[in-house]
Amino acid sequence: MFFGAMKSNFRRTLKSLLYVLSFIFLTTNAAFAVDYTMGYITGMTTLKFGADTAVENGLHNISSVVSGERSLFVGMGGDSVRYDIGSHINVWGYAVVAGTAHRQTFEHGELVLGDFLEYGMAAFESFENPIPTLKDRGYTNYVGAGTMGHFKASNNMSAEASVRFGKVKTHYNINDSTPSYYDNTSSLYLATHLGIGYQLKLGEGFTIGAFAKQFWTMQVGDSIDNESGDRIEFQNIVSAITRVGLQASFPMSDIMGASIRLAYDYESNGKVRATSNGNNIDIPSQIGGTYMAGFGFDIKPKELPISTSFDVDMATGMREGAVIGVQFTYNFQPKGAIPASAGETAPDVEIPTSADKTKVKPAKPETAE
Repeated sequence: MFFGAMKSNFRRTLKSLLYVLSFIFLTTNAAFAVDYTMGYITGMTTLKFGADTAVENGLHNISSVVSGERSLFVGMGGDSVRYDIGSHINVWGYAVVAGTAHRQTFEHGELVLGDFLEYGMAAFESFENPIPTLKDRGYTNYVGAGTMGHFKASNNMSAEASVRFGKVKTHYNINDSTPSYYDNTSSLYLATHLGIGYQLKLGEGFTIGAFAKQFWTMQVGDSIDNESGDRIEFQNIVSAITRVGLQASFPMSDIMGASIRLAYDYESNGKVRATSNGNNIDIPSQIGGTYMAGFGFDIKPKELPISTSFDVDMATGMREGAVIGVQFTYNFQPKGAIPASAGETAPDVEIPTSADKTKVKPAKPETAE
């Protein structure tokens, strides 16, 4: 009887111990499984920051392009942002865009078109639940190209659009203790955006405007084998962001202008879907809203064919942190043309038509000697 009781207690103790070990094993594996998707999602966050550098700041930068002339522009941006997606990711990155642009003037408005190359890189740390002490690091980078355009009508309505494409790669380390779970995960990306706006002129150089924009980004899926031999398959990530806001611009001097803006972003998609040996992995999501406030300065010397702009934006909500951008534009101008000063529209340059070129000047009559 005594040994029977001991045997029964031993079985209960062993069963409880197995339950505890199973819980620890499953919880740890769940955290490691999330590691895959947490690392993979940083490629998308970096691409969305690239959209702000290439498109948002880029379209503002090329607004100083002289009509009829091609210009060079360069934009650079840096960010330090935390993404709250159940667990959270800290991201520090930069992006560079360079390209050419030109302006065309029509009877009812003007169109600015630009083509560009882009590159971005970001380092990140992720902290996962249910084991928040796990801190994982890595980096992601992308390279691509794109085109963008902005049309401003004579009634102060405007429309804009862009298309970007390229490749994004991610390198990820788990808990700083292993070489990597996966190295150089590589995916194609495709991004586009559409926007409309209206500007109301309140005085010389003073304007206030409203805008609405839709950003769409797709990161194509990929698959890898981790160090344990498990096959990890990532599906396509599709991000959809709606942005609405207000902006006011005003002159500070003959060559400098300033602007302030408020905006709200709402991301209605952006989930990462992945499987490990056919089993679904927990899904971090970027769905949520972000409030933004920012200011900027434009410097456009009248005597020089260059312009410079500087922007700072702060964000809170699903995305929290700061973004800084600097842009430069150089206009290849005809002799005698003067670039627009801050708060002014770039002057139109009269371009000779084919009819003008074919005109024959009357011969100068010869004078009798």
